[in-house]
Amino acid sequence: MLSLLPGCNSAGLLVVNLLARFDNYHVYENLSYGSEKQNVMDVYVPEIKKMSGQPERLPVVVFFYGGCWGGCKTLTKEHYVFVAQALTARGYLVVIPDYRRYPEVKFPQIIEDATHTVEWIKMNIGQYGG
Repeated sequence: MLSLLPGCNSAGLLVVNLLARFDNYHVYENLSYGSEKQNVMDVYVPEIKKMSGQPERLPVVVFFYGGCWGGCKTLTKEHYVFVAQALTARGYLVVIPDYRRYPEVKFPQIIEDATHTVEWIKMNIGQYGG
């Protein structure tokens, strides 16, 4: 199986996503956290009914996938659903944001998008149980 995953490429990530279960969470897609087209995120909430001993508010994991600085095909949050599945299966609420990327923007804009993501989460994640 590892030979099918030569780094972060869309074919390898497709294989992993095909193996992931998709029945242990609810996803809120393309929630806006900023004014730019790429400033959207998906929030994955585990199916609490299937889990015992969960706290009233779920712990939150924010997954910022890496970029390739123009050296490969640009990936998006949709390529990392398997991450959300693995973490929601363990009782975490998961946020996977998209963000502006090189070469359209450079630092500090990329970090500003990450900052806006975290600010949005701090202000709004309670609505989703986090």
